[in-house]
Amino acid sequence: MGILGFSFFLIFTSLSASADEYQRFKDLPTATRNEWAKQASATTPLRASSALNCSAVFVGPNGEALTNLHCLEECLIKNGVAKTEPIAGTKLQKWKIDSMKLPSTCAAKFDTIAPIIEKQIEVLHVFGPGWVNDREEFNNLIHELPEKYFELTSEGFEAAGDMVLIRLPVSNNSCVSLGDADFLSPKPVDLISLSYPIVFRKNGNSYGGYGDSTLFTLGLSLLWSAGQASANDTTLIQNLLPEYIPNVDIITPKGLIISDTDGEGGASGSGLYDKSGKLVALTRSSWKGLTSQYVSWTSGAIDLAPHKAAILQLVPKIEKCD
Repeated sequence: MGILGFSFFLIFTSLSASADEYQRFKDLPTATRNEWAKQASATTPLRASSALNCSAVFVGPNGEALTNLHCLEECLIKNGVAKTEPIAGTKLQKWKIDSMKLPSTCAAKFDTIAPIIEKQIEVLHVFGPGWVNDREEFNNLIHELPEKYFELTSEGFEAAGDMVLIRLPVSNNSCVSLGDADFLSPKPVDLISLSYPIVFRKNGNSYGGYGDSTLFTLGLSLLWSAGQASANDTTLIQNLLPEYIPNVDIITPKGLIISDTDGEGGASGSGLYDKSGKLVALTRSSWKGLTSQYVSWTSGAIDLAPHKAAILQLVPKIEKCD
């Protein structure tokens, strides 16, 4: 996932033991594939950076899609849409979005049929103020300056602000409708993940020699995972390492949820669906969990509820996705 793998590793244990590891969508039972065909068709790989694979999900019938802001950072810097501003008391910088320069265009590859062909996509709207650089240093603020970390994430930098609305040059595409999920409930929400990650696993482990892997993809195979998600402090505390419990509110700022759906690089920007098939969250990050036999991943995701009204306003004919 783009930032999938950023430095929150070893903070969380797995939310539940029942989460499913990745499976190829095409290998699922026929009934399951038929049930989730619309969501599968509405999911696309996205590469708008020389070093970053992501996913995106269509939320409008004329190419409108959601993905993560970090998937487009390289292009937005190049286009002058984002400008730097130092963060007092740290070595960090804010990259702040100039909304007056939107919409903007970016070159991207997004087609599984012709994955090497680059096309122009439009960046229509950024839901947060920008991002923080460098990210490793930013994550270190949890230990060094937790109040500053909380201040920045509460303003929408990283975390819940890591989302953009783009338009790909397609029409009459499959698209999904938005739902509502109560992630603050003590009972975790059951979710389905569909994404195009880069996965290389051998015998239940993420590492191994080429040709012997049990699951090997190049970000062009649609993968499925089932799990749960929550933003409830009680639930999260049960899955935090003891030293992080006092900072649970800082680690999980408003609008960020924690999921045990499987995730690896390339899944950033992919959709998380409730059991009725409604889009309720967007994957943004992942970090390694605590297992020895299988290198599991715990995913961070963006709750779409705070952004739902804006999305409905920004996407014409969104009702066609119902």
